[in-house]
Amino acid sequence: MVIENKPQKDVFWKALIFTAVIFLLGVFMGYVLEEKRLNDVQEEFEQLIIDWGDVRTQAAYYQTLGDDPAVCERAVDENLNFGDRIYYSGLRLEEYEEANRLTDRLQFEKQKHNMLRTEFYINSLVLREKCDAQYDVVVYFYMDNAGDFDLDLNARQNVLSVVLEDLKEQKGPELVLIPLAANMDISVVNILLDTYGVEEFPSLLLLSDSGYEVVSGVQGVGDIEPLLSPF
Repeated sequence: MVIENKPQKDVFWKALIFTAVIFLLGVFMGYVLEEKRLNDVQEEFEQLIIDWGDVRTQAAYYQTLGDDPAVCERAVDENLNFGDRIYYSGLRLEEYEEANRLTDRLQFEKQKHNMLRTEFYINSLVLREKCDAQYDVVVYFYMDNAGDFDLDLNARQNVLSVVLEDLKEQKGPELVLIPLAANMDISVVNILLDTYGVEEFPSLLLLSDSGYEVVSGVQGVGDIEPLLSPF
């Protein structure tokens, strides 16, 4: 006599189908969430591009007028404000990337941010010289997606990123902090690396009243502060 196990089989298939539906629903919701994050990043970057155009125009306007202290002060203030916006926008982009699992389109957004930071770096140096602005420039060279190929490097970069965030909070407008990914094959960044002889990562390029200095590896706030200008 054959005993049928149809009820047990039905339960098994129903459970399998239910699990598959839940899994696919989770994947779909994750994809929708990441699409929203990507749209948020793109919208924020578009606004940054508009703001950056305004900042560059003001800097060019100052240079055509010569030594107008009022225009110069306004140009420096707007440049510093923009620097803060692009810096914190980059931090949010990193947070999105950590949660990103299903799409790699954030990489393209990171490349656009890297280019914009490079332009901001150049503008900051021009205004610092032309307007005799009282701020130091710190360029943080790092390897993007370091965790994919070197966990130790990724850990060191994470530590230094936190240190720089603390330093930026302490210094405020006296410090222009510009993170630049060194491995995105952007020619201007490559020129900077060659010019200042940066070969190790992470590294910091410190531009102060006394000139420039390059330091490599993990640094503490107490290590960096003596190398900056005593404003």
